[in-house]
Amino acid sequence: MQYSSDEVFLNLIRVANEDEKIRKFMLALSDLDDFGRQSLINSFVTEMAFKGAPSQLMDAVGALRDGKIAKAIGDFLKLN
Repeated sequence: MQYSSDEVFLNLIRVANEDEKIRKFMLALSDLDDFGRQSLINSFVTEMAFKGAPSQLMDAVGALRDGKIAKAIGDFLKLN
């Protein structure tokens, strides 16, 4: 399923607010370079799939491969 940028952003914020571990992970991702961020996300999404995580969560985390989304999420989380 394809989500709009707004839906992805809102889902990521919701998840980060519900889970401190995910929040810290997203903040760390926002500081990585493109290669490091994409590699880490690919590994994390693969692990999530193996553990049976909900597809919406995997889609939301996978959206952080996009540097603009990762930066926007990081900036927002740093303010809150």
